[in-house]
Amino acid sequence: MALSISIDVDDTLLTEDGQLVPDAVAGLKKLKAAGHAVQLWSAGGAEYAQQKAVKHGIAGFFTSFAGKPDVAIDDLPVMSKPSAIVLVNREHSFMQAVEKTLKLESTVDAAQTVSQQVVEYIRRLQSESDQLRQRHGKIISQDIPLHPVPFFGAIQQARVITVGLNPSSTEFDEAGRWPRQINADDLAKRLLSYFREPTITPHHWFADLQQAMAYLQCPYHLCAAHVDVSPWATYAPTTLLKWDRESGNNEYPLLRSYNSLLEDGLNRWLPETLKLCKETLKLVIVCSSDAPKTIEKARLVALADVIQQAMGNAWSDDQLVVLPKSSVAQWTWKRRRQLAHWLGMTRVFT
Repeated sequence: MALSISIDVDDTLLTEDGQLVPDAVAGLKKLKAAGHAVQLWSAGGAEYAQQKAVKHGIAGFFTSFAGKPDVAIDDLPVMSKPSAIVLVNREHSFMQAVEKTLKLESTVDAAQTVSQQVVEYIRRLQSESDQLRQRHGKIISQDIPLHPVPFFGAIQQARVITVGLNPSSTEFDEAGRWPRQINADDLAKRLLSYFREPTITPHHWFADLQQAMAYLQCPYHLCAAHVDVSPWATYAPTTLLKWDRESGNNEYPLLRSYNSLLEDGLNRWLPETLKLCKETLKLVIVCSSDAPKTIEKARLVALADVIQQAMGNAWSDDQLVVLPKSSVAQWTWKRRRQLAHWLGMTRVFT
């Protein structure tokens, strides 16, 4: 994929004394040879950027010159933001930034492209919606659209995934967030771009997890994803337990239906979702409750086994961590430098 790349002038392409940084020409040649469209921009304006390029004989590498935008007017605000910014400073050279950019090419491509593999997977899930309502109708709100949501974010190039139980019905409560009907192509696109959607913000449940991914320099819209054990939205298990108790039924039919749904997701759909990111995945963070009870503890063990089997023999125990969701941001903050380096995302910002 040909990327649109903007490069700064002062202290990025030119040194403090106005000379080309080492390997400037070699780096620009690499970007041009890779087929990327390279723009030179500067806070000093387009004319300033072009003058500097002409002075140093590098104008031919650039498709355009521009000033850095103070305000962007656009019908799609998300398109005004770069997918990633690669840092250049005294410790990180221009050539290192070029190499990092070239390594990010496939990641940016996958984050913006819907593959047929994902579309077909979504289509297979959609085909089971009627059957699902028949089996688990009492734990599913009749007032929301029943769309399968196996993941949120850039699943195809995810280096990190967070794992939860299943989508909340409140994801679909608010008018305008989701259409009543949606085909597989559009649903796949919606899920992949969930964290880059310009007019609809992610569910508030993701707030601290988004911060955690920012600490790792591995945001959901570029190289991370959230995956649920079951792709189907239901009432919250605490609500189902409350209703079971109020009904006086000691067999807890609603909670049993919920646990059956999760077991089906664990055995059937979660392994399929993991296939989408098997080649890039390096870290799995399973989100538990603050004080897991017996049934949750057993499910967490089963979940670890499913992930291990799906990822294969090369997958190691230290690539999977189980944490209370409330602790994930703190955990990633303490390990941010080490993990960002291991994930290959140092010096990348969004």
